Amino acid sequence: MAKNKDNKGKKQNKPGLFSRLKENITGSTMRFVIVALLAILVLFLFSSFLSYVNSGGADNSQVEPGANVDLAATDNGVEGCTGSLGVRIAYFLMNGCFGWAAFAMFPFLVALIIRLTKWRKPALFKWFIGSVFGLVWGSVFFSFVFGDVMAGSFLSPGGHHGDNVTAWLESQIGPLGMVLLLLITLVLFMVYVTRNTIIWIKKA
Repeated sequence: MAKNKDNKGKKQNKPGLFSRLKENITGSTMRFVIVALLAILVLFLFSSFLSYVNSGGADNSQVEPGANVDLAATDNGVEGCTGSLGVRIAYFLMNGCFGWAAFAMFPFLVALIIRLTKWRKPALFKWFIGSVFGLVWGSVFFSFVFGDVMAGSFLSPGGHHGDNVTAWLESQIGPLGMVLLLLITLVLFMVYVTRNTIIWIKKA
């Protein structure tokens, strides 16, 4: 009888499937795997962006809408160091979305990696807001300042987002209104990020 009670106690104390799964997910091994995969993804994205900036003039014709190129083929003619996949991702995020401002996503991704390693505890929400602001504000800024200068370039400074927003805002508030709007939103963001901005404004 005593042995049976001991066996029942052992069966009751044995962790279930969900408990073991939770331990594996939250354990250090799984965290290391997630951090490693995220770091590889960030490195691939960053390399894709840099490669597209350097060799995008040659690769742009391969990924533009209507291009009669089989990017899955081995002889697709792509020169970028991250291949056709990297060129397509960079084309979409830069030309198709935010232009040069697409680089603003990397500070948040790096902060996320650091947080997952538990080396430091950066404020992820603040980094996220900063990256989103950089994407949106930066694309409009680059399109407004450099859009006309680089009209014939393969890379749109502000991407489609910046070009469309800038065109609509300029039609509503004009170039002077654009300058004031960009300046005001930048100051408000800096006030949100750090209180030292208010001190600097008061001294000025």
